[in-house]
Amino acid sequence: MLLGLNTQNRSFSKETIRDFPLFSELNNNELRQLIALSTLCRFKKSEVIFNQHDLYKGFYILLKGTVTASLIAETGHEAIVHILYPLSMFAEIPLFEGLNYPVTATCTEDSIAIFIPKDGFLELLAESPHLAMKMLAGLSKRTRELIHQIEIISTRDLKGRLAHYFLKEIKENGSNNEVEPCVILKFHYSTLATYLGIATETLSRTLAKLEKDNIIRLNKKTIYITNLQRLRELSEK
Repeated sequence: MLLGLNTQNRSFSKETIRDFPLFSELNNNELRQLIALSTLCRFKKSEVIFNQHDLYKGFYILLKGTVTASLIAETGHEAIVHILYPLSMFAEIPLFEGLNYPVTATCTEDSIAIFIPKDGFLELLAESPHLAMKMLAGLSKRTRELIHQIEIISTRDLKGRLAHYFLKEIKENGSNNEVEPCVILKFHYSTLATYLGIATETLSRTLAKLEKDNIIRLNKKTIYITNLQRLRELSEK
């Protein structure tokens, strides 16, 4: 479902857009141009935003909800390469490549995102060289994140991968200073298992083992960290 994005919508004013590092240096006129060409999109849980190999039309900024980015290899195996949370930008890489969408983006819960079309944004980049430089910096950061994710999956054991994921999540949600930091899964265990490159049954057994060792405490889809120091030690293995 698409809704026009305009300055009358207090939730998405120029000040809100400027909060994104990519757009922080835009002047008011450039921000107005960006808002004018953007669209506010609402998606339902399990709705596909775009499929792998679909014609590229533009990129998104997630405002609410959770989205997974997955790809299907030639072998037919699905790999979740990224789990996206609010204030994440996605599908921006093909902007300069001239290629189709390289992954499938699927909402794991009701979500809201800003859609920024390719053609209009490229015109804005041509008029704003400083924005183009920030865009390239953002792409470089995303590339480093993906390389780091591949490194973790290929070099660390299962407990290490899981511990690293938990530590990243509690830092993102701001619960790392609580007595029991927590991770709230907004998707099925099978999604997390695919993201970590393991079978769902293996993930379930590993979670049970971590709970038995008093490192975590499971409560449905909420995972409480009961021994943060031990979790940090595991993340380095």
